[in-house]
Amino acid sequence: MSNSTNFFDRDDVKVKVEQLWAAVFESSGKVLEQHTKFGFDGVAMAKDPSLADRVTNLQILGAVIDVLLKPNSTLGDLEYEQQRQLLNARAQITTMEQLAAAMQAKNEADYQRAVEALDRQAVM
Repeated sequence: MSNSTNFFDRDDVKVKVEQLWAAVFESSGKVLEQHTKFGFDGVAMAKDPSLADRVTNLQILGAVIDVLLKPNSTLGDLEYEQQRQLLNARAQITTMEQLAAAMQAKNEADYQRAVEALDRQAVM
């Protein structure tokens, strides 16, 4: 290992960050698909996974993102592109949490705002 501050190979980090980012956007993309097909009620009734399950899984990924974004982590300092991807994924997770909270509160206006935010940030 040439640099003792970098525990992982830079190429491995890039691949893992890309996979993490893709997992977040795949999950939010599926919620957007459900919304487009079935609307508020359809997303609320979705199973396997439910919206609550999706958000729980995303919160776990969010904890990993937080560790990766911490300055001087065991990964060393991330390159800008990886930081940008992780921050983008973190924002998408937060919006999914807002969507779930609005759904639980049966607040369709806030739910719709969250859907619109997901859609604006979604990768097509």
